[in-house]
Amino acid sequence: MQKMKQGRPELLFILGLIVLATDHVTSLEPGAKLRLTKAGVIYANTVAQTALGKQLQTLKIDDQSGSSGDVSYRLTNIQTRHVAVPSSSMTLNPDLDGLSWSLSGFGLSLTADWWAKYNGIIPISDSGSVDIGISSVSLSVTVGLGVDASSRPMLVTKSCGSSIGDVSLDFHGGSAWIYNIFKDILAGMVKDALNGQICTLVTKAINVDAEAQLAKMNVYIEIDNRFLLDYGLIAPVTFTADYMESLHKGEVYWITDKKESPLTPERIPPWGDYSRMLYLWVTEYTANTMAQVAQDHGYLQYNLTAKDLPADSKYILNTTCTGMCIGTLIPQIRAKYPNSVVEIHGKSSSTPLANILDSGLNLGLLGDLVLYARTPDGNLAYLLTLAMKLSLNGTAFIDSEKVKGNITAYSFKVSVIDSAVGDVSEFALNLLLNAALKLSVIPSFNKMAENGFELPITGDIRFQSSKITFLDGVLLVSTDVQYITQTEQVLQFASESDFH
Repeated sequence: MQKMKQGRPELLFILGLIVLATDHVTSLEPGAKLRLTKAGVIYANTVAQTALGKQLQTLKIDDQSGSSGDVSYRLTNIQTRHVAVPSSSMTLNPDLDGLSWSLSGFGLSLTADWWAKYNGIIPISDSGSVDIGISSVSLSVTVGLGVDASSRPMLVTKSCGSSIGDVSLDFHGGSAWIYNIFKDILAGMVKDALNGQICTLVTKAINVDAEAQLAKMNVYIEIDNRFLLDYGLIAPVTFTADYMESLHKGEVYWITDKKESPLTPERIPPWGDYSRMLYLWVTEYTANTMAQVAQDHGYLQYNLTAKDLPADSKYILNTTCTGMCIGTLIPQIRAKYPNSVVEIHGKSSSTPLANILDSGLNLGLLGDLVLYARTPDGNLAYLLTLAMKLSLNGTAFIDSEKVKGNITAYSFKVSVIDSAVGDVSEFALNLLLNAALKLSVIPSFNKMAENGFELPITGDIRFQSSKITFLDGVLLVSTDVQYITQTEQVLQFASESDFH
């Protein structure tokens, strides 16, 4: 029999969750870790069984012909009348370090036209139709897990076996004598052909279609067109009876300079819960490698001008005003540069330090602020150099399969390092700059945090009832998942759009 036509095999696309396995062993601690639990595997099996049922409904078998001894035959116009969808189970197999998938109870009924000829001393031919019933079909497949050249997971069918329990034939038309000769030949042909076809279907679904889906997984994710987050696999998967875990690099590079960081991740603390489908640990190592490359490549700079402030607050950087502005708080600046506007050029002086605490996120930043006066003739006049200490506290949440955040509190203090306008009040400077920070810098940080960063999953997975837990040095995402088909994605997009 020719290969059966195959639609998109969603049955194994859920295995995009299984970001697993590599043949490379490393002693490094991971920057990120993924756990897929038994509950997740059970859900994967449910999706697989439903998708397999849909796929089997499209089964087509081409015309067949052949001979056996003195009998030649043809089987034409083969039609699938009914498919009994198999029950299936997908289990973690710690003994074999793999994933086991088995199906049983598959049944199939076909109808076809037949023609047969006896090539004996007196050749005789006959024809008619036949109903074919196939029952008690079972399948057992072992999925191997590896890693490709891009550090992505890959799935390989290591073994596949199937069996046909029974084939029943109900002939119509023709003569009884030909049935007895042709019946055993036809039953054997159907068994042999389907045994091969079933494993061909499953192997193709795993090795080609599911593998193509995994190849779309974002192992290397761009952030702000400048950074590259590496979710590559660094160690073999570990299997238990309750979950499987994979270890990921979790390092951030400058996108045009993929140089290894001298930082090393700390050990991820143990976590005994496995009641949710999926868990993802992201360590502060990821944030600190990003901070390091940002510092090394001069990314941590920020110039604050009046245009960065809200329209009703731009006046606070004026040197001359009738109300409260920098010229009022620091009269030396007003006296030396009247009718001017102050600009603040900020730059980090050392690599920021990110900490994940039980209470949330913390980022400490040291830097220098240089104040200039933009005079009426457009020139910049140097005013002050300040040492800055900024501490940001924040929280994180899951939205659209991304980790996003916002700043919940901050502390900010400056001290004068150098002055071209004489002694100035540090109290007044702190009062003014804290206002500017609240009006401009903090909203800019929040906007960046709201963009978030993507998690290493395929685009067909949606998170449900997600929760973030802050541990010592680690942010933990706990979530259930839902698989979304292409049709469901289109419908979801249509419902969320403005087009009705």
